[in-house]
Amino acid sequence: MSYELTFIIHPEAESVSLNLFEKSLHDIHRLVKDVDYSVTKESGARRWIISHLHSSSPTISLRPVLDNDETISALVDGLDTIKIGGIEPPPHFSEDVLDDLLQMRRLFKGKDKVRLLEFSLNGHKAIIQPDTAGKVDRILRSGYTNIGSLEGSLDAVNLHNNPTFTIWDRVTRAPVRCHFPKNDIWKRKIKTLLEKRVSVSGEINYFGNGMPRSVTNIMQIEDVTPEPGLKRATFGSITCDEASVDPAAFVRKIRREIGNGIT
Repeated sequence: MSYELTFIIHPEAESVSLNLFEKSLHDIHRLVKDVDYSVTKESGARRWIISHLHSSSPTISLRPVLDNDETISALVDGLDTIKIGGIEPPPHFSEDVLDDLLQMRRLFKGKDKVRLLEFSLNGHKAIIQPDTAGKVDRILRSGYTNIGSLEGSLDAVNLHNNPTFTIWDRVTRAPVRCHFPKNDIWKRKIKTLLEKRVSVSGEINYFGNGMPRSVTNIMQIEDVTPEPGLKRATFGSITCDEASVDPAAFVRKIRREIGNGIT
């Protein structure tokens, strides 16, 4: 049986207006959806249902139609980590997820606002409150940028406003948002590369721990899908014990050292 994610909307006033309730549901749905995508790598919208609904301070329990306890745990644990403070993003908290939390600042402004949002899983509670956005800002500001390239499978193209696509970085397996020029030539090119392994060159923006978060000012993108039957290269040929034990951690360390100016 799947776990349930329960959240409570605590209003500043004695009751929650319909407008505040609607805004809160919209922002929570977006947050759940983006964490779910980071965990499952499924770009299609997965169905979540309301399993319990109570009045007073609106208390809502959600669960996915298909069992996926990891998404709920990642969300509650991640919010708990952000509350503590620090400069590293929690696991599965991509740039999209952190942006969702920043946008939720609107729920704490104006006459009709919330005091806090409480999330819980089996008694483990985590909250979003007015100072959450400041802690998210600290995570985003702690990163660095280098010119370079990333490889990964291309997924989730978004053509609205400033167009983006996502690649799943081969080293960290993290979703990385890539911004590309808003013109028909680029749109057609990106569509032809959907679900292929690509190499994206440009300004790579990293979190403070060396995890890639986004690519801007893309200079080049090319199809690097391997030919069937070719032998797969591994880190086993590198004479470095650290790289052979945990290649992803090794590459993150190198990226972090480059970002800190260590050579």
